[in-house]
Amino acid sequence: MPFIVLVTGGGSGLGREICMELARRGCKVAVVDVNSKGCYETVELLSKIPRCVAKAYKNDVSSPRELQLMAAKVEKELGPVDILVNNASLMPMTSTPSLKSDEIDTILQLNLGSYIMTTKEFLPKMITRKSGHLVAVNALAGLVPLPGAGIYTATKYGIEGFMAALRAELRLSDCDYVRTTVANAYLMRTSGDLPLLSDAGIATSYPGLPTPYVAEKIVKGVLLNERMVYVPKIFALSVWLLRLLPTKWQDYMLLRFYHFDVRRSHLFYWK
Repeated sequence: MPFIVLVTGGGSGLGREICMELARRGCKVAVVDVNSKGCYETVELLSKIPRCVAKAYKNDVSSPRELQLMAAKVEKELGPVDILVNNASLMPMTSTPSLKSDEIDTILQLNLGSYIMTTKEFLPKMITRKSGHLVAVNALAGLVPLPGAGIYTATKYGIEGFMAALRAELRLSDCDYVRTTVANAYLMRTSGDLPLLSDAGIATSYPGLPTPYVAEKIVKGVLLNERMVYVPKIFALSVWLLRLLPTKWQDYMLLRFYHFDVRRSHLFYWK
């Protein structure tokens, strides 16, 4: 029987590529996105894959009520969700001093809150069936902070912490037949034109990875039941070596990695 997979943020970018990769491997795919147009465009692309079964669900996963209705509809139309891929995310390259309170709220609700709420919605049924897989797509900023994008960084660190706690909770509850995967991906080329990243010199010094390549590695890791996936793998070694350094050296290396243009860095000064 093919896996039934639900992918949030499946209407574009990495979410769309993950949907494509899963469909090629025979999964039935529920494409979920707040962007209706992108959602249906993904399903149209999926329809070109032989024997693919995919449906579009326009949904705001940061809304608990909308989430409940969508979950019931997916189960009715495709069946119980075997793999939940939390991927929906905003990447506002705006510093905390420049963000309004409601903007901060939106980022927190989508980037972190939706991961928690979708897990809360789908996990109990996975436990009842004694089968399931929870996947959190994370980012470089979940392991190495991104100066100038403090709120975004906070949500990505939050995902890491939530999934680690969840993994332990499942084991303590004798429910670790429900698998978990955190996929930590380096910057992708879809993010290469963001102003802050350009100011930081990342795009030129460390060019982003192709999105299809990242999707392929994430899906492969999920299907192999890997608890942690790093794309690329060398990324993991770099991060853990950095954490062995004293704090002042960590800060020094961090600012060396992000080659901020001092003429533009005043945009996130706390003054």
